Amino acid sequence: FPVTIKISRSCRPFWDWEHKEFNHCDFVVALGYRHLKTKKAIISKILQSKRNLISLVHETAFVAHSATVNKGAIIFPSCVIDSFSRIGYGSILHHGVIVSHDSTIAQCCFLAPGVVMCGRSQIGDCTFIGAGSVIQDKAVIGKLARKKMFSKILRT
Repeated sequence: FPVTIKISRSCRPFWDWEHKEFNHCDFVVALGYRHLKTKKAIISKILQSKRNLISLVHETAFVAHSATVNKGAIIFPSCVIDSFSRIGYGSILHHGVIVSHDSTIAQCCFLAPGVVMCGRSQIGDCTFIGAGSVIQDKAVIGKLARKKMFSKILRT
């Protein structure tokens, strides 16, 4: 990502972010797919404390003007987020993910490289979708789901 971050030499316990001295800081929660429920709890606490949770969107990603990318989302290179789609707080879209029109990804989801999500599909909170998976149009995937790579997810 084209983001410059200064790293201090002094280490602090993770929960020190709650101290007043960090009120001015921007926050990104970069926990991976094995910790999605923990990530959701941390993001919820950051938002409740009125801290500034930021999103990272790579310059090569395409995000339609009508799409919504919520705070804390991380969008990797070459992703496409089509018209009227919504990306939830803290979700990660890895390299080359395609989210077609009118689709919704809830909070703290992880879409691995090359996932294709066809139009009007929905993914619930804290869900992992493996690399190369294809989600049929109008499919609904519940929260806490785990789909292995190259899955074909059909609407029910």
